Amino acid sequence: MNDIETSILGKSRILLVDGETSVRSAMVAYFKNITRMFTAVKSAEEALSLLDGPLWDIIVCNLKLPGMNGLEFCKKARKLKPGIKLILASHYANPSLKKKAADCGIVEIINTPLTPYRLIPSLINVFSLLKTGNMPIARMAESGIDKPETVSILDLDESMIITAFVRFSNTYQKLVPQTCTWIQLNFKGAQAEIARGGQKINLPVDQIEPGDHLKRLYQFPINLMKLTFVRKQLVKELKKRGFLAFEVKRKPTEKTLFQKIRLGAIRRTEAFIGKVGEHIAVRDTISDILRTLFSSNDEEEINPFDLVGHINRIAENGAAEAISVIAALKKGDQLYTHSIDVGAIYLTAYLRWVEANGIVNNFKNDAEIMLSAVLHDIGKIWLPEGIRESRVAFETFGPEMTLLREHPLDGAKLLSKLNMPDIAINMARYHHVKYDILLTTSYPAVQSYDSVLLETRLLAIVDMFQALVGRRPYKRSWHPSDAMKYIHQLAGIEYDPRVWIAFREALGWHPVGSLVELSDGSQAFVVEKAYNGLHRPSVVVTRNSYDEELTHNTFIDLNTEKDIFIKSGLDPFKIYGDHSINRFLQLQVS
Repeated sequence: MNDIETSILGKSRILLVDGETSVRSAMVAYFKNITRMFTAVKSAEEALSLLDGPLWDIIVCNLKLPGMNGLEFCKKARKLKPGIKLILASHYANPSLKKKAADCGIVEIINTPLTPYRLIPSLINVFSLLKTGNMPIARMAESGIDKPETVSILDLDESMIITAFVRFSNTYQKLVPQTCTWIQLNFKGAQAEIARGGQKINLPVDQIEPGDHLKRLYQFPINLMKLTFVRKQLVKELKKRGFLAFEVKRKPTEKTLFQKIRLGAIRRTEAFIGKVGEHIAVRDTISDILRTLFSSNDEEEINPFDLVGHINRIAENGAAEAISVIAALKKGDQLYTHSIDVGAIYLTAYLRWVEANGIVNNFKNDAEIMLSAVLHDIGKIWLPEGIRESRVAFETFGPEMTLLREHPLDGAKLLSKLNMPDIAINMARYHHVKYDILLTTSYPAVQSYDSVLLETRLLAIVDMFQALVGRRPYKRSWHPSDAMKYIHQLAGIEYDPRVWIAFREALGWHPVGSLVELSDGSQAFVVEKAYNGLHRPSVVVTRNSYDEELTHNTFIDLNTEKDIFIKSGLDPFKIYGDHSINRFLQLQVS
């Protein structure tokens, strides 16, 4: 923090309400020597009891709390203290949550998990707005907006000063003599980073040679101000010369809210791509564990302990959506990757459903949510290997399907012996029961659809979605958006329409990881679900409208770029083959 920020916070009185002990401890340790008064409590009930005491300036409250949730607390706090400023922390914010937050008097929503560096910009914003009286309601505060910026040529504006050129067109990948001479004349006195002979080298620009791969231009002398202070004419020239991205600092004017939001989204995307790469091996490992588990011949030897450890790792790192992307872009076996992919998609959808709609979370923790979904097909361990490992489709009423229809009851029986929660047992037993229980595809038989818990109704949708998009030897893979449309047609017939709406809002019409064609003819990966308008997510362009594969990829929020829309879904395996997941991991976002 700078001196001004420290001065502002030093006069503040802040109350934090968060159920996580580690978060409260970290926050108190950080703020105790900065603010006049910083108090942290674990529940809404404790916080309400403190409102009769000191006059707080700001209350920061987590949406997920033991007992009364964050929205209910904020509503009561606002009623007790009308002038109090409220910040809500949430893992996920959609239009529904933002509207509810605004109705409760919340002025900002920030992302969880809470950290001092994530909270400080929001605190400064709120205190600054308090002075001006210009207080927006429930706007999304992006994390990390004060870090050094890397921006694309499309985002350069006159509030910026270029400190380094960092991405270039193909012209600079293998320098020719004419290009070397041009760089040396126009960037005289600057430093360059180049790749030469497989090594990265930093040297003055007058030492670059033909054949070098230019990676970076930086440390500009004062006489090159004409290349660093951004003006419209400079942007046009840079674009023409093939300079694609830059590191910049701001002139002494504040970034616009739009720029902050876009930068935050780019950083989230970069972090998410990294998380996908980290968890490819985790998904493969879990698939191997499930293969061993499903091959157990002795019921007494079935032990999901190893499985639980890996699922805990996914849940704790918030990596479920990353696993879902891997599922869309990496081939896998029929049963085992199906189970882990269903678990990952289910955890993502369920948590967003809980937070967006304020429904009760009936699981003990995130790991239990995912484990319950992963084990939904555990009853298949008693199937003959020829059926379990089959690479052909079975006849609807053939003997194989008759055996297969036994797996929900067998799974429920086994999970009971493993002392799994009742909710997990219900999920295993009833995930093939249809909304219309009289359908021939509905099994096992039930007297009423009321026997099927809401959590199981969501699992049924996730199970079908993954079965459609998954790659199996005997069927084509559906594009995720086509799968969403298909399930939409079955809502009210095979699936609970209310739960379908929750699933659709959680993933969007074009789930993350989908490869799509845009209206201008370019191709892009979906990287972030739309928070306004489920048809307009954020994408990263991989191939331009001239059918040229890009090495530097532009981030586009289709909610703000209204002239562009998704035209259709594309099969990544037809375009990139088995390298689809690698293409996603190679995205260079700007």
